[in-house]
Amino acid sequence: MNQHPEIASFLRSWTYISNMTIAFIAGVPDEKWNFSASAKHGSLSKQFRHVVWVRDLYLNAIRDGKIDLATKKQTYGGSTDRADLVVALKERDSRLSEMLQDTKYSDENFRVDVFGT
Repeated sequence: MNQHPEIASFLRSWTYISNMTIAFIAGVPDEKWNFSASAKHGSLSKQFRHVVWVRDLYLNAIRDGKIDLATKKQTYGGSTDRADLVVALKERDSRLSEMLQDTKYSDENFRVDVFGT
């Protein structure tokens, strides 16, 4: 199926960013995986869990046509283990790729309501 050029471009960008994120995760030394810059900030592992949550928000917003921040921490209940997070990120990549095969996302009138906009 041919995708709309803007959808295909978006998916290429998403894939590139996801691959860079996964490469970064793989490159973090074990002794730094739970590093935090300060007590006010989550560790690297928790920051990557946050990335999974945010990607779920994006996927749900595309599916539902609006963003719902109330569901952020309800979507991924897995651990902050490096391998678990990589699996979770790859699963989100697959879900996005499958979702965007639907031609409704190529409709020029398709919109996502972001905070009432």
